[in-house]
Amino acid sequence: MAMEHSQRDEEIAHKINYRGGSSVEQLASEILDQHGKASNSDLFDIVCVLEVIEHSSDPASLLSGASSLLKRPTDTCPGGILFVSTINKTAKSFAFAILGAEYITGMLPIGTHSWNQFFSPSDVRNLVRDQGLSEIDVCGMVLRPGFQLDFKLDENDTDVNWIAAYARK
Repeated sequence: MAMEHSQRDEEIAHKINYRGGSSVEQLASEILDQHGKASNSDLFDIVCVLEVIEHSSDPASLLSGASSLLKRPTDTCPGGILFVSTINKTAKSFAFAILGAEYITGMLPIGTHSWNQFFSPSDVRNLVRDQGLSEIDVCGMVLRPGFQLDFKLDENDTDVNWIAAYARK
């Protein structure tokens, strides 16, 4: 979808390297040379891991691979930013994401989520800190009233869905 949107602006479309269809770990392996390094020009300004880690069998590996794909800060480059969104590990998230979305409304198939695989902002902060990243900001993603999936950002409510940005220290 992002690629489709960029086609509306021909000036930037050719400058964006969209990648998909493989795991983050596969992409990192492809880009990094045998010494585990890549030139900044081969790395990314932005890497998004959105609504994925709660489904991953190895979240630490996923975030390690994603972090390794970020441009390094230099005098002329601020470095890349990692965006992560997921579902918080709270009683409220269990009620909304599992009971509400799977069992009551049927918006998602039963078994889509496991509460044991949800992550709090501090859980992810600890995982990315191991990769040399620090948190820039974290915000909740809250459903607006109504019957459509329409979210707004809320700095004070990370109880269910949340998104955060991370960069090299």
